[in-house]
Amino acid sequence: MPRSQLNSYNGSDPIWGFVAQLGVERFTGESAVGLDPRVRLFAVDGRIYLAEREGDAPIGTRLVSSGALSAEQLKGGTVRIADAPSLARLFQREPGIDRDAVELTVEAATESLLESIANKPVGMPEVFPLRHHSSGLHHWLRSTVTTSHMVVPQRVPEEQAAAEQAAADQAAADQAAAEQAAADQAAAEQAAAEQAAAEQAA
Repeated sequence: MPRSQLNSYNGSDPIWGFVAQLGVERFTGESAVGLDPRVRLFAVDGRIYLAEREGDAPIGTRLVSSGALSAEQLKGGTVRIADAPSLARLFQREPGIDRDAVELTVEAATESLLESIANKPVGMPEVFPLRHHSSGLHHWLRSTVTTSHMVVPQRVPEEQAAAEQAAADQAAADQAAAEQAAADQAAAEQAAAEQAAAEQAA
């Protein structure tokens, strides 16, 4: 099994190199990079879905401040789990929310932060595989593949294939029997004709 190269980045290595390695390794989990303040990166399958500085306001508060959510929507969409607020079911609990606006706000903030720190030193990275952001944002992630444009070959179940083969075999057998019956009838008629001719000649 190949070993991760993420811990080979340190010191003055640029953060963008570490971020690129996250993608190469299709890393899922949390990592911390930079010096002061540290920046925490949260990724699924190599894609960073959230980047934030230590000390940033909670993501829900920032979404309200940006206008992507109202305070009422945030309150209604939040679930408290062990006294920690979770936004994992935000869109299900508050269907009136403009999901695209919320997700694009998070994406824009993440991209802006990554751009601003790209050439800064990575420092001493910390890596926490399979650890997600406490807000539950990873539950928002949707596939980028448009399934409506995909042609998926349909498999014929074994039972259906067997039934179709049996029907084909039966049809072939019926046709062979019909052809044999016709041949037998023709032969019988020929024999009767020959018998009649012989009797007439006698």
